[in-house]
Amino acid sequence: LTDPESVPGTDIPADIPFAVLGPDMELVFSNHMRPEGRPDMSGISGQGMRRMDQGPLVKVTSGGRMIGYVTSSSRRFYDDQANASLVSSMTTVIILDLVIASAAGIALMFLFSRTLSRPAHQIAERLDRMAMGDLVAPVPSGGSSEIISIAHSAERLGRELASERASRQRWSADLAHDLRTPISAMRAQFEGMLDGVLSLDKGRIEKNLKELGRLEELVTDLEELIRLESPEMRIEKKSIDAGALFRELGERFAHEIEKKNITVQHSIGVHSTGAGLEADPALLQRALVNIMANAVRHVERNGTIRFSFLQNDEEAVLSVFNSGSFIPFDELPHVFDRLYRGELARNTPGSGLGLTIAKQVAELHGGSICIESREGWGTEVRINLLSKKIPA
Repeated sequence: LTDPESVPGTDIPADIPFAVLGPDMELVFSNHMRPEGRPDMSGISGQGMRRMDQGPLVKVTSGGRMIGYVTSSSRRFYDDQANASLVSSMTTVIILDLVIASAAGIALMFLFSRTLSRPAHQIAERLDRMAMGDLVAPVPSGGSSEIISIAHSAERLGRELASERASRQRWSADLAHDLRTPISAMRAQFEGMLDGVLSLDKGRIEKNLKELGRLEELVTDLEELIRLESPEMRIEKKSIDAGALFRELGERFAHEIEKKNITVQHSIGVHSTGAGLEADPALLQRALVNIMANAVRHVERNGTIRFSFLQNDEEAVLSVFNSGSFIPFDELPHVFDRLYRGELARNTPGSGLGLTIAKQVAELHGGSICIESREGWGTEVRINLLSKKIPA
């Protein structure tokens, strides 16, 4: 009885209080022993054991003689008030921690969403203002890198739209002026003839026809530019003979060339291992005609015009050079703008759209156009196009 665990086959669970008492109800053994080897009497002691939720006392006899009692409580870990209080306290703490953590997470999510949504909302407001015509106000930038990137793109869009609007307003004003000038001139002529101040003769009729021709050229060029700038515009590329193209240009302006005694030169060089010029013949010819018209118009008498074609594996360059008066340096960046007419070209024929159309044609082919002008040398306009690789 003093050491039940030494009995073979005895297995006493540690979480169920078990005790052995002597004949006089003194505690002999308990599986709740203190570290120093003395029995733990808490919950199991003498008469107080009856007040606990333990099982009945079972007599132990030996040789017909009662030698003691054994008892085992049916209570487990959670039946103990201290244990139950500990578990309850821990549960409360865990629940509170979860509630606090959830509240903190929600608060952080709200602050983070506000940090993201505020710049996005500001950009949306700025875009709405742009849609209403306010293109110059800066776009607020803040928040994540993606939001900042969107803000920069929106600001760049605003600048481009503002520039395009200014260009459109300037173009409209120039167009109105270019239309008004010949109309006013013809109106004055007709009113003078109607009032008898001016005579109706051949020279006057020719002058009015010249003004009508200028109007017709302007309207035709406007129609062509609008067509070229249309998103639906498609080009039809074909193989082109540069030499034949230049010869056709010379024949087209033969009268003006002969009238001003202009020397026309050709320079064709191909340095490639199998390349060909492919472009839309009609559009490329239109661009070159516009460039050639400017060259013939501005070259001096007995001057020189030179056609050049240089091609390699990477690109094909068509250029028209004239030895006439140079274009001032500050005007060069604007010569391809719509209806732009430099100081030296204000009193010369033309719609002011010729080089703009040439630029649009070059860009439709995936190429570019540039101009170079120097005093004492002349002016050269170059169209750069990509070469077409021809299989060997």
